[in-house]
Amino acid sequence: MVTQRKREAQKKILRMKKYEIDNYTLYPYSHLSYEEWLEIRSSFGLALGGSDISVVMGVNKYSTLAELFDQKLGLSNPPNLQGNKSVFWGNALEDVVLEKSQYLDIDHKDSYLDNSAHERKMRNHVPFNYTIQNDNLHWLFANVDGLWVDDNEKTIESNLKKGKLPNPKAIIEIKTMNRNVFDMWENGMPIGYLYQVLSYLTQYTFMNEEIEGYIFSLVAGIELHGYRIRYDDEVINEMLERSREFYELLLMGQDIIQNSSNPEQMELGLHDIRPEADGSLRYQEYMNKKYLERLDISNIAEGDDAIQEIAEKYAEQNAFIKEANKHKRLYGNQIRETLAKMNVGQINLPKGGYVKYNNKLIIKVK
Repeated sequence: MVTQRKREAQKKILRMKKYEIDNYTLYPYSHLSYEEWLEIRSSFGLALGGSDISVVMGVNKYSTLAELFDQKLGLSNPPNLQGNKSVFWGNALEDVVLEKSQYLDIDHKDSYLDNSAHERKMRNHVPFNYTIQNDNLHWLFANVDGLWVDDNEKTIESNLKKGKLPNPKAIIEIKTMNRNVFDMWENGMPIGYLYQVLSYLTQYTFMNEEIEGYIFSLVAGIELHGYRIRYDDEVINEMLERSREFYELLLMGQDIIQNSSNPEQMELGLHDIRPEADGSLRYQEYMNKKYLERLDISNIAEGDDAIQEIAEKYAEQNAFIKEANKHKRLYGNQIRETLAKMNVGQINLPKGGYVKYNNKLIIKVK
């Protein structure tokens, strides 16, 4: 069923408006509904988007490589985010943040306030509502929120019709987040967002070899933060290698699906190549729900030395964790005790970082 929908979406994308310039294909999506945009995104088949890269690099706590493997091959559906409040407000505020962030000097906090009042732009941001794919990196595609360019949006559209690509100085990515998410990360920026922008830079370097990336995040609706992301050869080469390897694994999976004579043969073949287990809670939840809960518990097999060794390691770690958790709770409760004695919500640590209570205990040590 999922595979049939993907085929229909792929046919649709072939019929829709697009620009083919040099090694690029650009698909405009500003006129599409959310459902149509999802169809277009999925119609890129096995190619990976920016949000997939954090999964490939192992830094996405909401998804695992095994889960992405199944989703890309049409064996499971991606999560439906239409009912997600954070996604809703993130989309609603995207254009506002893109416009206001033009006035932020990222080296000076809150500089956008005075700069906005006096119409002093630091950059010229324009929306760029195109999904792009470059033939040189055919296993990737990109959806940026905006570009820093000298032109305006209408000029870019006019030039595309003439077969001329934009010449961006930087790509712009917009994020909104709550205070707890901001506090979780050093400098307030989840590493998955950095990988996302770096993957976009690989696509746009063919337009400008010196292109940079910027992330602007609106925190708790009142704080605007900016981050400059420079092209990093070492990190990007690793990212390209790992994403290409995963893409080739997906091609193998696709071949198994297309050439298996029955569902049992297909499932066995896919299990042989599916990405290995990782240590995330998400992998545990996904495997339980997707595969284990439908198994017949009356089916019993005899194990080998490999599963024996894994089971012993699990038991050993379980005993260690129980003891470690006792110590963790003790230290946490000692911090709670100190906050209560000092009658404060936060204590700054002498070597940097802090401990505080904001609906939950937060500890940040440098």
